[in-house]
Order: sequence, then C-alpha cells, then structure tokens
Amino acid sequence: MTPMRLPARMLAGLLVVCTSGLLACTSGGGQGAPADLNAAKPHPAQPVSTPSLHGPGVNLPSPSQLAERLFKPTKAKSASYVAADLLKQAESFDTTLSHQLVTATASGASFTPDWEAGTGTYAGLSFALYSFTIPNYDGNPALYYNWITPPADPVSVHIALANWGKDRWDWYVGSDTGRLDLPSLSPYFAFGGGLVVCVLRTGTDASELDWLRVGSVPPVASLTESRRFGLAPFTVDFDASGSTDSDGTIAEFKWDPEGDGTFDQSSGTDPTFSYEFTTTGDFKPAVRVIDSDGVHDDLAVDETAVDSANFSYGAPSYGEQPHAIVACGDGHLLIVGERSQGDIQALITKVSPAGTADFTKAWGGTKSDRLMDAVLADDSYVYACGNTSSYGQGQSDALLQKWTQDGQLVWSRTIGSVDGSESFNALLIHGDSIYACGSFYLNITFHTYGFIARLDREGNVTWSHTLIGPEDARFNDVAFYTPVTIDTPSVRVCGNYYQTSSDIDALYASYDEDGNQLACKTWGTASSSDTGVALALVGFIANPATYVAGSTSAGTQSRTFLGRPGGTTVEISSGSNERLVPYAMLSLNVLMRRYVSGSGYSMVLGTFNNSLSLVAQTEIGAVPDGSNTPAAMINYGGTGLVLTGYQSGQLPSPSAISLDVQTSATPWVDISPPQGSPSQLVVQDTPTDMTDLSGFAFNRAGTDPDTFVYTSHF
Repeated sequence: MTPMRLPARMLAGLLVVCTSGLLACTSGGGQGAPADLNAAKPHPAQPVSTPSLHGPGVNLPSPSQLAERLFKPTKAKSASYVAADLLKQAESFDTTLSHQLVTATASGASFTPDWEAGTGTYAGLSFALYSFTIPNYDGNPALYYNWITPPADPVSVHIALANWGKDRWDWYVGSDTGRLDLPSLSPYFAFGGGLVVCVLRTGTDASELDWLRVGSVPPVASLTESRRFGLAPFTVDFDASGSTDSDGTIAEFKWDPEGDGTFDQSSGTDPTFSYEFTTTGDFKPAVRVIDSDGVHDDLAVDETAVDSANFSYGAPSYGEQPHAIVACGDGHLLIVGERSQGDIQALITKVSPAGTADFTKAWGGTKSDRLMDAVLADDSYVYACGNTSSYGQGQSDALLQKWTQDGQLVWSRTIGSVDGSESFNALLIHGDSIYACGSFYLNITFHTYGFIARLDREGNVTWSHTLIGPEDARFNDVAFYTPVTIDTPSVRVCGNYYQTSSDIDALYASYDEDGNQLACKTWGTASSSDTGVALALVGFIANPATYVAGSTSAGTQSRTFLGRPGGTTVEISSGSNERLVPYAMLSLNVLMRRYVSGSGYSMVLGTFNNSLSLVAQTEIGAVPDGSNTPAAMINYGGTGLVLTGYQSGQLPSPSAISLDVQTSATPWVDISPPQGSPSQLVVQDTPTDMTDLSGFAFNRAGTDPDTFVYTSHF
C-alpha cells in the first residue's frame, strides 16, 4: 500500500479527538434520559458508558441497523486498501443516513448546532455519519479530523465509532489537536473493512469541517540517485533526505535496492544508502520511509545496469554515418547523423545499450540534410543541430531541431540568409540559451567565416557573429566556461583558421554571453596543415582548464595535438608515415582515427592527465579486415564510455598500441581577427514530417558503411 499525498488543506491545523467522554451507548437503539454531554471525562482513549443518542428530536441508528443498510456480511477481502480509502472529505457525509443541522459546502461541511446542556432534548445537536470501507487495514489505530472554521470550544466536538461486536456506539470528546489514538481499531472494522464514524457538535456556534481521516498523515518520501544507469558492476548512492513528515518525525529508512518488493535493508534514521549493482537488468530500487506513528510511504526510482557491448546496424545499399550520440534518461542511446543513397537525409536512431532498435527515422527533403550534434537538456528534450539544403533561405541553411527522447520532432527551424550558406557543427545548452557554432559562407566574397550564435530555446536568434580569417575560418566545437571566481563566463570554440588555402592553423576563441570576443589564438606552422577539432573543460568546477585537440599534418604523416591555449601542448603519433587524427574529446579522453597505408582505418583511444601525460591507450579496430572511423564519444552513467562511428567489414575489437607523445615547440599565438555580425539571418520553420525506416539489420558485416556502437569500461 502506498500512502497518499494529502491535499494542502488537509495539512493545516490538525485537531485531536481526546477521550474526555461524551456518551457511549450500551446497546443499540435503547431509550435513555438525556445526559450532560460535557460532564464525563474518562481516561484518554477509553469510551464513556452512557445512554444512546436516541431520544427526543433525534434518532441515531444502532450499528446493527447500519450494517443491514450499508454492508453485506462477508469475509475480509484479500485485496488491500489504497490511500484514498482512508480519507473522507467532510462534504461527502452519507445523506442517506441520519444527519442533523449539517450542510455540505463547496469546501467542507457546515455544522450549526443549537443545543445547551440540561435542555432535555437532542433536537439541537448537529451531527453527520461517514462510512469507510478499508479492507485489511494495517495502519496505526488513530482517527484525525480538521476544521476549516473550528468550534469555539474544542470539547463541543464528539466522535463516535460503531462497535459492531457489541452493537453500540463508542463515544469520545475532542480537544484542539484533532487526533484520537486508540488501543485498537479492530472492534470498529467488520464486513470486509466497514467502518462508520459519527461527528457531532454541541453548543450554539457554527463551524466547518474540512476532512476526516483514518490513520495518521503518512510521511512523504523523496529519493534521488547518484546515477540512473551504468555499466555493471557499479555503485549507486541513494539519498532520501528530502523526505518529510508533517505530523511527527521519521523513525526509519528501509531499502529495497533490487525492487523485488522486499524492504530487507535498513539504514535506521540515516537517509542515505549505497548499493552495488553487479548483475545486468532493469531495476526499481525503492525506499520505505516510516514515521513515528508506524505509517510509511514508498518511493521507487528506475535503475538500469548493462554489460559491455559491441554492435553495428545499417541497411543494404545505404551509408549510415553518425555524428553525435546522447544517453537518454532511460539509459538507451539516441544517435543522430545522416544516411545517403543519392540524396542525404538526417538520421535519428534509438537503440538499447545491448543492441536492439527502439526506432529509426529519417528527416529531410529532396537535397542534402544532416544532423551534426545533439545534447540532452535539463528540460528532458534533445536539441540537435546541423544543416539543410532542402529548406531555408539560401543554398544551405543552419538547422536546429527539438526532439522528444522517444523520437517525436517538436519543431524544426532553419537559420540562414539568401546571400549565404550556413551550417551548425556543434551546440550546447546553458541556462535558457542555446549556443551553436559552425560556418558561414558568403556568396559575394567567396569566403567562409567562423559562425557563432546565441539562440533561445525556441530557436530565435539573440545574437550572431562571424570571425573573418585572411582566407577562410570555421568553428568545429563549443563549450561553456562557468567560473566561480571573478572571471567572466564565456563561450569557447575551436576550429580552423586559414592563413592561405594551403596554410591552415588551429583556432581557439572565446566570447562573453553578449557576443563580445574576449580572446583569440592560433596554433600551427606554415609548413603544416593544423586544425582544431574538439575542446573540453577539465579540472575543478571552479575555473576549469580549457584543452583543445586537433591535428597537425605534413607530408605523409598526421599527428594529434592536445594542449591548453597559451599553455603546454603535446603531439601524439602512432608511427612514421601514419595518420593519427582526433575526432572527439571527452574530458582528457581523445578518440582518434589511425590510418596505416594499405591496412585501412582503426580507432585509438588515448587518456591523459592534467599535465598531458599519457595514462592509457587502446586501439579499437579491425585492421586489416575492416575499416572503422570514429565520430563521437559520451560518458555512460559515470561508469564507462560509449563510442560510435561508422565501419565496414568486421566489428571493431580492442588491442594494444604504443603511442608516442612529445611536447610541442609550436606556441599558441594571440591574434585579433575582424568580426562580423550578420543582420540578414532569417529563422524559418520547416516540415516536421519523418519517415519511419525499416530494413535495418544488426551486425551485417557489409561493405557499405554501418553505424557501430562500442560500450566498455576501458
């Protein structure tokens, strides 16, 4: 049974029914002389033995008479009660039974008694009956009620419970806290959980009752988890410290970490608990919060533990090329990119970590459309960016889309101009804003510029800027820097800066939140082609360091470089006459592609520390029996990495490799390139129609490119 969350008006000012006695009838329906209803004051929680409330001006039926009208004799039901069974709103008193001087209102029940002690009649009493059906009740033996407008004198409130075995009413008199504690409720339950309560008012002042409840107000459980999914084995830290109890204290936290329904572990009054998931599967770990009255509330969360996996998927005669991967809230993987067979369409696929398809959808028109990056935002939507030639203003426009995690396209918008071709290569979400970067080709100059824009979460442009190089420029990746000290928050990008068409430098730039450029640097030499591919913020939350990964090429060799703009940079190679080029970066994990002439492509994962020393290195590929090109990399629940890319032939497998790391003598150079602010950009909606794709197969080992997913602890 899961305790209910009480409405706000139930929580205001509970009144206790103490046991300073009204009257308790000894046998149902018997006549007796009127009594001073406020005279007897028995021991708490003990009813008063006085005549029945059955006399001049009023007729309260005996329990046996009620049973004939309300309940059919039956054995206790096997089903348990639910939280709603415990509560009666005051306006829902049973109008088919005896009631007097009580009127239902929009918010409760109005009691308007006109009775004073010693009058010799019950005609001025105000009362109503409430019928409950609570099968197999196992909560604390207590009754609560709450007044919207309380009586002037708390002891003018009287509560009676129908005692079925003795066929009498047991009466109790209230105080100002609205709680009646009993040794047991057993005498008052029968007929499969039937319980009848009478609320009565003496005096002459009006009052309004809010609700009546069997059992104490349950605690409200709260539960957070340090991770929602991961590669087994992994440990999850659970925290129920947000749990509350409005009418008491929390006495114990019990735990069911595997979600099998058994709360067999206790942390006492400590609201935290840790558990290691060593097997794979979907689990519903739960906490049971027990209050000082013994009432509890259960709350479960979802947890998914997966195993390492290696699979590919694709369709014959198509080339599937992923560009980004997102871990969804359920632990499944959303992969965006493109597929080609003549025209190019944006492709979005959701798969389980074990390699089963949730869906595969294509979006686009009659030309070329692709998604280059995607992020899962704090509003649980996936925002994706790329470019489209099928829609928009010019030959090609930047593309921004908002998706649900189950593959519904909420909206799709282009950002572009008639005189240019725009593309977004990467994006991030910070606060209420989207920051996206890429390239802007201007028709009248025949040049490409670095392009950065700030947009709201509906895709409307707040500002946009271009960075103008001597020949061309473009941005490839973006990150947001949030300092804790007095430093300026900034958007940081990396990319390519073309001194000439054959002399390319790696580029780094930063902008404040209003689009003002704060810094700009290049790295490279005139004798090499150098590009900035990815960047990451690494280190402490306060003022993390910025690292850029890129490539430097000369002749038949390409090397990866990794460094801090303005600081130390290292160059990484896999061998002479080999090409080692980075494709993605996550913290100081750099995912690279290795090309050996005559042997095809493989992936290489290098892990570095803050001082840029190599601490781990793995080759993942099928050389010489296949070709594997990386595209993106994400952290999977803080327990491992997921790599994606495209491959042909055999699935990739890990092997040892020896990388050479040397400190670079090439410095970062400050530059001050001119800036532009495109004013002609137009935001335009595109169709949101999608095509559900079929014919995708897993692990085809075909010669046309398929998407692969590789998950491991590394």
